[in-house]
Amino acid sequence: LKYFKAAHASLEKKGTLFLEVAGGEGFLEPGVEEHRIKIPKLGDVKQIWESHQYDPITQVNDYSIHFQLPSGEWMNDAFRYHWRIWGIRDLREILLDAGFRHTVVLWEKTDRDGKGIGQYEVLEESDRPDSWVAYVVGVKG
Repeated sequence: LKYFKAAHASLEKKGTLFLEVAGGEGFLEPGVEEHRIKIPKLGDVKQIWESHQYDPITQVNDYSIHFQLPSGEWMNDAFRYHWRIWGIRDLREILLDAGFRHTVVLWEKTDRDGKGIGQYEVLEESDRPDSWVAYVVGVKG
């Protein structure tokens, strides 16, 4: 609450605060997701997103990003995250408590296979996808 009150105070009269959030069972389950990235002047890089064990009591999960370079060299734990997983409803309530006039949820649209397409729509309700990405927006004025 203290953080969001400070964020609210720092915004201009008609300012907005955007919070990127992710969730769903698929986001919390331990697992590995691999992607290939073509980097100019370097070549194909393998990126691995790893989700570790979720703690339902503390609502904390650890994540890691690893890379395998074209030379075969590995960069294990190039990035590590230790995140508290906040629910959208919790975030909306705390933003209102911090003084934001109202909140909006921008939910990522998906293709037929349920994969995010990078476009968002305003929603107040959603089904329960395996994993999702959204923005919670606090509107000051």
